[in-house]
Amino acid sequence: MAYLDRFIGPETNLSGLDAAGWLDIYRKANELQEHDLEFEKEARNCVLELQQGDLKRYKVWEIICSVSRDGFQKIYDSLGVKVSERGESFYRHMLGRIVAYLEHKKLITLSDGALCVYTNSIIGRGGASLPMIVRKSDGGYNYSTTDLAALSYRVKEEMAEWIIYVVDEGQSKHLAMLFEVGRMAGFYSPRNVRLDHVAFGVITGKDGKRLKSRSGDLLPLQEFLDTAQKEALNNLNDQLEKGSVRIKQENFDQASKIIAINAVKFADLSTQRNKAYKCDFSRMMNLESGGVLYIMYAFARINSILSKQGIVEQSFFRDTAWPVNMRSSMPEYLHESEKRLLLMLINFPDVLIQSVESLSPHVLANYLNDVSVCYNEFFRDCRVIGDDVETFRVLLTELAGRVLDNCMHLLGLVPLQEM
Repeated sequence: MAYLDRFIGPETNLSGLDAAGWLDIYRKANELQEHDLEFEKEARNCVLELQQGDLKRYKVWEIICSVSRDGFQKIYDSLGVKVSERGESFYRHMLGRIVAYLEHKKLITLSDGALCVYTNSIIGRGGASLPMIVRKSDGGYNYSTTDLAALSYRVKEEMAEWIIYVVDEGQSKHLAMLFEVGRMAGFYSPRNVRLDHVAFGVITGKDGKRLKSRSGDLLPLQEFLDTAQKEALNNLNDQLEKGSVRIKQENFDQASKIIAINAVKFADLSTQRNKAYKCDFSRMMNLESGGVLYIMYAFARINSILSKQGIVEQSFFRDTAWPVNMRSSMPEYLHESEKRLLLMLINFPDVLIQSVESLSPHVLANYLNDVSVCYNEFFRDCRVIGDDVETFRVLLTELAGRVLDNCMHLLGLVPLQEM
């Protein structure tokens, strides 16, 4: 907003700026703030005026939010994500009350005009306790105040029992301080409410450096997803020429979108979340074990077998007698591939619990890949249709399909019925 005041002026039609235009202004303002102390002061004053309800600032802020929201929604739609919006502004009317409550609890210390809360557990350099600033010396509030308000609201109003903060590793000290100050203030009790910080690494290029655009800036997510779709389309054309996949031409564009998003999600979720991973689209989209196409192909193969038996994916296990049928049809001796697959499928509940309790999606993602490997080995070694133990093997195939379907759904992956 300070940049608008200096360089653009109030007569400019801001509603005509798109996301790229606002991003350009944001970058220029950040660069200016780094070496212009006066501009930094102007920017802080703009924030303070906005927090105090200045109408002019509020109108500009609304325009920025609207453009941002439209851009985010396109990404959410691409990823199949549904979001209930709770931006910082949602809590702005609560900030004064939060600070007043902290003062009432005698947790506030005045330091150079700022209101702070000190904890004994968060230590900085030199062994001194680090303060959480909840109101700046100019009277403005910051992220810490908003985070405390959000914590209080989620527990008291939304009755949250488990709150997961998905924030990068660099914010670990801030979140540790938030959890401790929240406990001290009584906003939550560790006996009744679980708070977790799910830290995550970064995406790098093949050179191991952070993924960047041609301009040298960090690569926007939308551009990353667009690149993934182009790679998926090229990959599908190559696989079609080799005869490795069978997708109708009229379904190609939609299939490439699904494969691209699945590939991006699986590459991210199959990596231990606090580690960086290299973005290699050719590896993401190969038909070998470890790539999402391998998993999707295994599911499509299962769907094809079950379709021939008159079993559709939507009706998996609607017959409540299937456990009895499976036990009664089980042969006396199982092939080694059957044993491995059956044992792998039996492990699904334990793997799911482990993945959830440890907040480690990669556990479930890697299990999904392992199930696909086991099924493909079973299919290679054991004849399903037309064998003496056809009933058992069809039921085993059905069980594998159900587990794959559940895992893919939990990880946000969309299956293709044929490939």
